Amino acid sequence: MGRLESIENIVELEQTVNKTKKFRLDYPVSEDLRQVMVSEVFRDFMIYAFDLYYDNENLSLLKEFVEEHNPKAEKQQGLLDNLFWWRLLYDSGPNPVNSCFDDYISDNHYTLRNKPFIKSWLRECSNVVPKIYFIGHKYNDRYLCCY
Repeated sequence: MGRLESIENIVELEQTVNKTKKFRLDYPVSEDLRQVMVSEVFRDFMIYAFDLYYDNENLSLLKEFVEEHNPKAEKQQGLLDNLFWWRLLYDSGPNPVNSCFDDYISDNHYTLRNKPFIKSWLRECSNVVPKIYFIGHKYNDRYLCCY
């Protein structure tokens, strides 16, 4: 008896900006589309978010938090930036009253009107769950040591 060989016909499903209307996490994104998503759309969103939300009211709360934890001087700006994005994503998370992603989509309606995939992807971005990782020594459940 002959040995059965498996022949695989693999068709790679790839999301493209022209043919796809909804962003799906489980499908790969074409390299051209990834370039547009990261280099153009998300960059524009970051500028939009900094202009709109990186204001004195938000910064004063975040600076107060950073100063209470007394990090090294060279780490303060990075920590402040990370906390800003964490707060922005946290506020835009599940069941948001006001999402910065929705604000961006509304304010850029004309530009995004023929790009349902990009709008779908931005809405999916609002479901990102921010996490902060502690790097340092944990003495016990009540005390952390930061250097």
